[in-house]
Amino acid sequence: MTATVGAKLDRPAPESSAVTFILADDRLITNRYARSDAAPAVHRPWSRGHPAACTSSATLLAGLLEAFTERTADLLERVQLDLDSVSLMIFPRTDGAAPPAGTCAA
Repeated sequence: MTATVGAKLDRPAPESSAVTFILADDRLITNRYARSDAAPAVHRPWSRGHPAACTSSATLLAGLLEAFTERTADLLERVQLDLDSVSLMIFPRTDGAAPPAGTCAA
């Protein structure tokens, strides 16, 4: 399976990169073209002695995919906050109500 995942999400210019997952027998092989911040997040609980975090290669794959999804969700939340603040600068809400549809604030 090949997935497009985010890389350098904490930097001003995030990137996307392909990651190939090969699940064969009891082995998981990943082929990454960029360093991702999500992979260490999966490795942490596993390395701290939580055996449930990695009971099989399929469990590890599921954990990696979940970590990639969580990192992307975090980025989207951060972008939403930035967009909300820009929206308030462009369309100030003095009475607490949203501006009418189709109007621009000068």
